[in-house]
Amino acid sequence: MIGVIAALVLETVQRSPNLAAIQEALTDGAPLTTMLFLIIVGGTLFTWFLVQTGFVQAITG
Repeated sequence: MIGVIAALVLETVQRSPNLAAIQEALTDGAPLTTMLFLIIVGGTLFTWFLVQTGFVQAITG
């Protein structure tokens, strides 16, 4: 998301932004943002699972 915002700012500073450039920046940034979000959600769910099953207590004594 930060990269998309930076691309839009640079586009505005260098020349007037057009719809195609904005669409390209959003299209290029969406997969990376989605992957990072899924990694964070997956890690959170995995941590929750480990705590709920008592695995953390079992290995820490």
